[in-house]
Amino acid sequence: MLSKLAIEPSLTAAKVPEGSRQTIAAGQASVAAASHREVATGFAALIPPTTNASAATAPAAPAEVMGNTKTGAIKHWYASDPVDDAYWAKQPAAVQQLREIDDSEQRLELGTQLARQGYTIDVPIMIWAWDAGKVTAMRQANGYTWVPSALQQPVGAAPGLTGPGIIPYDPAHPPIGSILV
Repeated sequence: MLSKLAIEPSLTAAKVPEGSRQTIAAGQASVAAASHREVATGFAALIPPTTNASAATAPAAPAEVMGNTKTGAIKHWYASDPVDDAYWAKQPAAVQQLREIDDSEQRLELGTQLARQGYTIDVPIMIWAWDAGKVTAMRQANGYTWVPSALQQPVGAAPGLTGPGIIPYDPAHPPIGSILV
């Protein structure tokens, strides 16, 4: 770069006055290498940060070694924490089967069959395999007191949203068969 300016690079030198607190840097530290905190937004904010880079890239343990044979505890293929365990424990045995199905097509098929039989199926949690605790917290934070179950009509407008042609969300009157938040 200096040669383009007609300056001989080998003759350039920097002088630092005595007593100066500044030093000449031999290189520049990359921002990526510096420790900093990234702030997640949107749905990414719901995912807890990892403190160890190798933990983020470690493969999941095979299903056969995820259970704890000494205590009888089972680590499910997704959403295995006390909040999710409590959520799923409240579901009928037929619905609890959905938590153990890793294949999304099979989960959808069984979930639809169970909904047609009259079971209340929470699509984001039970079919899409989203975290029950995080979904519930997000619903509460957005003002939902109920959400439709699998075979019901979707909500026409978010809580508090009004306007011409919009059927407003009614937090006080959930439809029969909807899921209370």
